[in-house]
Amino acid sequence: MSKMTVKEAEESLVRTVRRVRDERERFVLTEDGKPVAALVTAEDLAFLENLEERIDLEEARRALAEPGENIPWEKVKAELGL
Repeated sequence: MSKMTVKEAEESLVRTVRRVRDERERFVLTEDGKPVAALVTAEDLAFLENLEERIDLEEARRALAEPGENIPWEKVKAELGL
């Protein structure tokens, strides 16, 4: 994975996007030496989003399988004053 500053990416955006698209290169964008964003292919992004959804689904299934009373959402909202 390559690194570049946000300023460098801004100056060469078209070339950088082509490298991501055509060469499947990934870039971490930095500001003040700290990672702030990444450039990846749309396919990689879709994979990450799918993985995140699977993790969320598994966590929801685990929570629903926990013993004890399920609390209705309306009751939770009322208790929180929402």
